[in-house]
Amino acid sequence: VRVMSKEQIAQCSIEQSSGPDELLIINTRFSLGFMMSQPGGELGPNPKSFGHPGAGGSLGYADPEAKIGFGYTMNKMQASLLIDPRATWLIEAVYESL
Repeated sequence: VRVMSKEQIAQCSIEQSSGPDELLIINTRFSLGFMMSQPGGELGPNPKSFGHPGAGGSLGYADPEAKIGFGYTMNKMQASLLIDPRATWLIEAVYESL
């Protein structure tokens, strides 16, 4: 099932804003509705990756260049502003398996 067209996916990788985030009190980068890789919140090695962390460490993520995507939820909440270390380990493991 295709949820988004190739053109729509490409739009998700174009930076729309970057800089201080008044809510999170850190610098952030966003495309149209998605966070992009940034220092301390890398979404893999490819610059077109996009996604969004959620409460407690969850993460939704896509890398159109590598043709991968996944969602991660956990059963133990932890406090992380950007990408939880557990999700970072999963991202690294996915790329190591390619």
